[in-house]
Parts: sequence; structure tokens; C-alpha cells
Amino acid sequence: MASKIFPKRAVVFDMDGVILDTEPLYIVAEGSIVSRYGPGDITSITHRLLGTTAQDSARIVIDHFQLPMTVEEYLEERTRNLEELMPKVKLLPGVEELVQTLRKRNIPFSIATSSSKELLKSKRQSLEPFFSQFSVIVTATDVKRGKPAPDIFLRAAELMDIPPEHCLVFEDAPAGIRGGVAAGMECVALRNPHTDAELYSEAGAALILETLEGLEPSTVGLPAE
Repeated sequence: MASKIFPKRAVVFDMDGVILDTEPLYIVAEGSIVSRYGPGDITSITHRLLGTTAQDSARIVIDHFQLPMTVEEYLEERTRNLEELMPKVKLLPGVEELVQTLRKRNIPFSIATSSSKELLKSKRQSLEPFFSQFSVIVTATDVKRGKPAPDIFLRAAELMDIPPEHCLVFEDAPAGIRGGVAAGMECVALRNPHTDAELYSEAGAALILETLEGLEPSTVGLPAE
């Protein structure tokens, strides 16, 4: 696999859609709210929701489907739904093997997620052994501005003690790609099936992948064995 990515020393992972297969659960949690008020299909705006903060996501859904509820009411119900569903969440293919390889090669890695600290607890509940490998996890709660602002990526780099330009980002959201690029990092996009590949290129992705399965880190600019 050819790559135009320059050599990197560390990795910043997005969580939803890169590490965790949460999208089907979000579709259920959010779709159940939308369906109470009409025939709207939440997947029709998935590409707009990826990588956004909870508040921004709520505003987009409420405005698009003209829901008769406040942001606070929507988020309260969505949170209840997600907390019930998230213990069922699974790792996406390839991510566990990739993290193991990074550990063996002493390549620092971290998470930068738009989830709140509270929602993170639900998401990692059944996967604690995996998440315990991450010494750096930055959530939306930890920064003033969410993606596409660069804040969360810069904080992850700071906590890893790695200059941003030496970090490689794995993201499934165009908003996240823009945030990583704004932080001075190169970004690999994990393509979401509801998102056009062009949106990743427009956001500044250096490479677009369909999966992390079988990925050799050195092909994306990370140290080889």
C-alpha cells in the first residue's frame, strides 16, 4: 500500500467508528427518538453527526427533523438509550492487533474522543482490559472546543509529550480529520459507509482506508520492527 504520509512517532485514535463499532448503537438510540415524531431516517444525516459534540449533534438532529424538544431533553433521552446499549459494543476489526503492534514497537498511542467522560465509562465497561492499555484518553469534557477545533488533538499530543507534527491520527469523521489537520497532524480516514470518500479528501485526509484489519504500521509512516 503506497502512502504519502511522512514518518510519525505516535498515534492518536478517534474512538467511535475507529476503535468501537458504536454506529449501529447510535442509530438505534437516536433513531428511536426520531421515529416517535415521524418517518425520518437518522442514517440520512449520519455524515453530519460524525465527530461532533453531543450538543452539536443534538441541534443537528432536532433542526433537521423538527423535533418538538430541547437539546437538553434530547440528550437526556439519548444518554439513557446509549447507557443501556453500550455494554454490548464491540471492537472494530484490526484495532486490537494494531494496538498490540504499537505496544511491541514502543510507539505511543492515545484516544481523542468527542464522547463525554460519562459516556466513555459506558463504552469501556465491557472492554476494560483493552482500554487499560491507553495511558492517555482525552474526552470532550477535557477541552473547551470540540472537533473540528484542534484542541482535543493538541491535548492528546501534549499528554503523550510528542510534538503534534509527529502524530498520526486515525479518524472516521470529516470533522475529526479537519481537527487533526488544524492541529498540525496528518490523518488517516477510516471510511464510514454513510459518508462520501470525497468529504474525507476535502477535509485533508492523507489516506483513506476501509478498515484497520491487517494494517502494517510502517505503511502509514510509523516505525517498522
